Amino acid sequence: MLRRILVCVVLAISIGNLVPVVAYAAPPIVAPAMTAKLFRLKHQSSNDVIKPLRALASGAKGSKLDETSAFESIAIFDYPANVSAVADAIRLLDTPTADVSLRLHVLLADNDGASSVPKGLARVVEELSRSFDYRAYHELVVVTQRVRSGSWMRAEGEALLPTPLADETSPLHYEMKVQASATKPAEIVLRGVEFEGYHKQIGKVEINTDLTIRSGETVVVGTATIKSRAVVLVISGEIKP
Repeated sequence: MLRRILVCVVLAISIGNLVPVVAYAAPPIVAPAMTAKLFRLKHQSSNDVIKPLRALASGAKGSKLDETSAFESIAIFDYPANVSAVADAIRLLDTPTADVSLRLHVLLADNDGASSVPKGLARVVEELSRSFDYRAYHELVVVTQRVRSGSWMRAEGEALLPTPLADETSPLHYEMKVQASATKPAEIVLRGVEFEGYHKQIGKVEINTDLTIRSGETVVVGTATIKSRAVVLVISGEIKP
């Protein structure tokens, strides 16, 4: 009986010392409001700059990161921290770059008549003569453009082939493009070099390649042989500050 009374007293004391536990709900995490900002680039292409910027965007629902090549601009709608990170990156990326002056020559090689090329290509013709059996080289097209480093040069048009290069005077239709990047003080990387030409007598010709040249150098990019003739693409480039 005494033991039972002691147990009841202990239980009473223990229950009296219990502290009530109150559950508190954690406050909800509220994301900062998104903000919009437009950046106008001064030196670089928005199409090139936006690629590394995508890694800095949050990717959250409703956020956007777009570029407009027509206005060389980048627009972002995102959290303030991401907008700030993109702004810092643009300041690093949108810096002045060198220009590249390109000159492309299209020559026709055959065994009729004498060569008719400008003096600046005399050494190139000598090298071609050592590599091929053609007796004459004729300049059909020359295109000169100055582009921003990393940009594309594009050209298209027609060049008349007079007799005896053709049975009758008729046009050669052509398209060409190349991306030029000044990667070093005296080095130019040419990517995606493409030349397409068509003449009703010669037929269709294509030249595609990538190469690296030194600033001020003139090189033969490629040749396309058609029957007893060949079309030769020659390119020279110079880095301009």
